[in-house]
Amino acid sequence: MSEPIITKKCAVCKQNKSVSEFYKRNISPDKLARLCKKCAKIENMNYVHTPNGRRSAYLSHKKYRNGNKQYYARHRLLSAIDRQIRPERYKAKDTIKIMVRKGAMPAASQCTCICGNQAYCYHHYSYELKHRLDVIALCNICHRAVHANRLKVLQL
Repeated sequence: MSEPIITKKCAVCKQNKSVSEFYKRNISPDKLARLCKKCAKIENMNYVHTPNGRRSAYLSHKKYRNGNKQYYARHRLLSAIDRQIRPERYKAKDTIKIMVRKGAMPAASQCTCICGNQAYCYHHYSYELKHRLDVIALCNICHRAVHANRLKVLQL
């Protein structure tokens, strides 16, 4: 009988690594992928930014979307209803989008959150017309905390 494989050489970094550092791949002779997990992640991240990678991601999402048509139809319907119920909220959001597009405000992703992380979105203190530009850039975690009343942010 043959001895079980304990180590394997990665095809990219050329290092001998433990078998546990490779993904399983049933169609290969040794039942392991040719790249170690670390190199496979790097290769995958690089592939996503190529034209073929973007096309593959698009087709994958399209296949998922077609399989979940009811979910997306319901989501569009609820969004339309929400826009009718709370038009001031969407007008305030649209005002910020226009200001960012014109260059009058930096994008939220270019700002820093109060916790020090990169900001993701703007938080409105009020949706009233006179306060539409009174916003603060927050990361997702802080934004959720503000809405859950776990974090108090001073108004400008």
